[in-house]
Amino acid sequence: GQGGSSIFKKISGNKADKYFEDEIHDTLRHKNVGCIGMVNAGPNTNASQFYIALRSNLDFLDDKYTLFGELAEGHDVLERLNECHVDKSNRPYRNVRIKHVHVLEDPFDDVLPDDPEPPSPPPPPARPGGGGGVI
Repeated sequence: GQGGSSIFKKISGNKADKYFEDEIHDTLRHKNVGCIGMVNAGPNTNASQFYIALRSNLDFLDDKYTLFGELAEGHDVLERLNECHVDKSNRPYRNVRIKHVHVLEDPFDDVLPDDPEPPSPPPPPARPGGGGGVI
């Protein structure tokens, strides 16, 4: 991806709210396959991108990235993602998309009311050797 904005920017409309602060806790560690965390470009630059750990014991990520969840189901999908061929920048040659997810436990109230107009799907990226495909 190319970045994005946090939900806080959408709520306030203020460009300064593009990012939100790290929420790093010493009890949350990248121990297991399926840890879900926020991508950032340095301290306190969390926006809208996230990652799912495809292997365990990624301790070099600890204390640098905000962890906010863990995969409960669908480990077979992670195995298929791990099998994708990637370029030198670790980007898959095929167009890989997560089409939907199910939140099994959400302890938070919705911040925004339901949006009557669903977002349009992103255009497929142009990649050498493309072909695309859905996992």
